[in-house]
Amino acid sequence: MRTLRGWLAVLVLCGATLFVFSRDPRPPMPRPIDGDAVGESDDFQQRRQAWMEAMHAHAPDVDWRAIDAQTRERRVEEHAQQLASLRAGYRPPDLAAAPAGTWHERGARNIAGRVSGVDYDAATDRLTLFAHGGQLWRSQRATLNWHPLNDARQLKPFGGMQHFLRLAGTTERWLAADDTQYGFFYSDDQGASWTKSGGYSVYNWYEATYLVSRNAGGSQIYALVGDYNFGPSGGWQARLIVSNDRGTTFSDLGFVGTKEKSALFAIGQNTGLVYLLAGNVLKRIETNNTLTTVTTIAGTPAQADSDNVTLAGGVTTGATPTPYLFAFYEAGSASTQVFRSLDAGASW
Repeated sequence: MRTLRGWLAVLVLCGATLFVFSRDPRPPMPRPIDGDAVGESDDFQQRRQAWMEAMHAHAPDVDWRAIDAQTRERRVEEHAQQLASLRAGYRPPDLAAAPAGTWHERGARNIAGRVSGVDYDAATDRLTLFAHGGQLWRSQRATLNWHPLNDARQLKPFGGMQHFLRLAGTTERWLAADDTQYGFFYSDDQGASWTKSGGYSVYNWYEATYLVSRNAGGSQIYALVGDYNFGPSGGWQARLIVSNDRGTTFSDLGFVGTKEKSALFAIGQNTGLVYLLAGNVLKRIETNNTLTTVTTIAGTPAQADSDNVTLAGGVTTGATPTPYLFAFYEAGSASTQVFRSLDAGASW
């Protein structure tokens, strides 16, 4: 009897031990919810920017951003030189005894990446995608055999916005923003090398929010960049900049509104029309870079500071093609109001 009781006690103890150690001591994860990540409040980017400034302790007359950009540029150039040497057949002494071979990068076929921009070239039936990690990928539409264009230069955003342009012409040009380098970069050799755009420099660069071209084969480029306005209105606002030489250099056209409430849109399709939406005021950017007020959109909703606006549209088909526009207004996290104009923005 004592032996039986002893075995029962051992079995009960073992069962209890297995039960305790088989349980996950961590509390169950909550169900996924929509909305921003924990900690990313409306002023998250501002607080992040302040933290970056505090982390880069420097003398008052030292521009740490310029030093950082120069260091990155030097490393990019060194990397490009190393790649060119390897492609030309040079083998470092440390690799002299290692087996030679050619490597081909292959990404995981079952893992998707976030795409923030896409370009389709109908003349070549070619697709180019801009991944949010800062990589441009290209493929023929028929094969979908993707390969990267900018191994030597990562073009990264600060937030969720990211933009690039393909400019047609005798020499195809690619233009993209790099928020971490506070500027735009262009490539005339299919992404093998990238050059930073010159001209006007946005000192308090926050992020590029829009980048458009008046015509795909033209030379006029417009962009909106978040910049801090130290004037009477104050705060982070949208600064309009323009390039008249396909992104080689930019010049300043001034602040046009708050960062979240300003949007650019170029209709393209041989119209040459570029529009700026500042709050509920629609303006047309003329070829001489002056702004013409088209109309004020009536009945737009009240918006919180973090609510955004944007523009879209196209051109009707038929005997008399007419531009049409859509204006989108966020009104809280669960609502967007859409306004339509069928007469190039004159009425909505």
